[in-house]
Amino acid sequence: MPVVGGIAVEIPAKPKPTSKAERRAIQEAQRAAKAQGLKEKPVVPGPTENAAAKPANNEVSKESEMNLENKPDKPVTVDVTKKSEPATKPKAKETQKEDERRRTEQRKRNDESLFFYWDDCKTHGLFQWGLDRGEDVLGDPQFEDIEAVFQELGEKYSSFVVRGSNQRTLELLNTVKEYVLEYKTPEGKGFKQEICTMLQCYLSKLKVYRPFAIGMSSAIEGLYAAIRHLDDDESEDESKKYLIRWCDSFVDEKIEKAVESMAQKGFEKILDGDTILLYSLTEPVYEVFKLAKTSTKRFNIILALTNSGTYLSDYKRLKESLGEETLQSQVHISCINISSTMTYISSVTKVFLGGHALFTTGGVMAHAGSSTIALCAFQLNIPVLFFCETYKFCDKSPTDTFYQDILFSEEKSNASSEVPVSKVVASNNKVSDVTTAKIRYDVTPVHLVTCVITDIDMLPSSSVPVILRVQESRSLFKL
Repeated sequence: MPVVGGIAVEIPAKPKPTSKAERRAIQEAQRAAKAQGLKEKPVVPGPTENAAAKPANNEVSKESEMNLENKPDKPVTVDVTKKSEPATKPKAKETQKEDERRRTEQRKRNDESLFFYWDDCKTHGLFQWGLDRGEDVLGDPQFEDIEAVFQELGEKYSSFVVRGSNQRTLELLNTVKEYVLEYKTPEGKGFKQEICTMLQCYLSKLKVYRPFAIGMSSAIEGLYAAIRHLDDDESEDESKKYLIRWCDSFVDEKIEKAVESMAQKGFEKILDGDTILLYSLTEPVYEVFKLAKTSTKRFNIILALTNSGTYLSDYKRLKESLGEETLQSQVHISCINISSTMTYISSVTKVFLGGHALFTTGGVMAHAGSSTIALCAFQLNIPVLFFCETYKFCDKSPTDTFYQDILFSEEKSNASSEVPVSKVVASNNKVSDVTTAKIRYDVTPVHLVTCVITDIDMLPSSSVPVILRVQESRSLFKL
């Protein structure tokens, strides 16, 4: 209560509206007052300083533009008789040729970057396998001091006279035996160190003729291990006998007896009335059908072929393995092109394929086209059996299907067989920018492989690490 002059004065409170109608009238009056205040609020004009700052001749230019817009359009004439001078002078002919040469080299490098060993072969002038390989090597000073036995072996490799991993490994070990027998240690030097150095030199040059197979690399590693086990106190003759005995034991155990064991296991899987699809023929596959001569089983063979130029030799060797009497009474052979595999795969009961190598991932390296046949058989749940010796097992894990692949020219593959060179290939080889080559091998993934028949037993392809551990813990014979 306020106090005025010492006397408390009671100010009457403003009466509040009690009804809804009164409160609604008050709200309407407030809205009306607020709207009236907004209307009376002055409007702020836009900036005019820039407009004022513009020069006066700007207005004139606007007027001229308006006049031009009102005028009718006039046709535009161009004097074509006048020649405009080039902005830059044309390049000289030498510069243009240099640019063209660089583009050609870059294009070739891009084409060849997929295969790592193309550049090495091209450096030595040995790009196409087996084409004038001997002359190029003889002309290279790097190969002047190569031993005659290794040079002869390299010419056999490059010309495909020796084919197949087993045959190539066998020829390599025989050449090493011949060289070891004829080798004489220089005075004042040890046999163990010198023989290892010389073999490493010659084998590295031998690889230029043609890349080593996986089995050949395994044999070479075992040979170096045998050289390391030599005693320094042993005589030269005793060391030579030891190395020769090791080579003979490797051939006997890892190749000959292994092939016999694999052939026996593979023939047990053939039943009466079977239809077997063959491709990528190797030594064990041929030995399987040699056993048909001594049995009474009747079955059919479908041999898948390509135009690689070697199918005639494969077919003839298969016929020789079976024999004329067996072909007439027990076995019937049909030949198809690999492109028509899907047409005939429905009548097949088993697929036999020869393996070139087996990796830790379970992939099997075989002749190009094996993965295609395995895929067709996998779609129809047909068992796919690979034949691969344990010395071809590899501790590598490739990430692509062209690992350590071999390319050879179509012309050379046909020249080594009875099939003439086709006109198309001959015409393509004349073009400087085109290099005719074919892929030799591919890798079949593990899920397409039913099992692998080895000299140990029938194993899944994923058991490679176990086999490698067992092989490392033992030697071919007691030292």
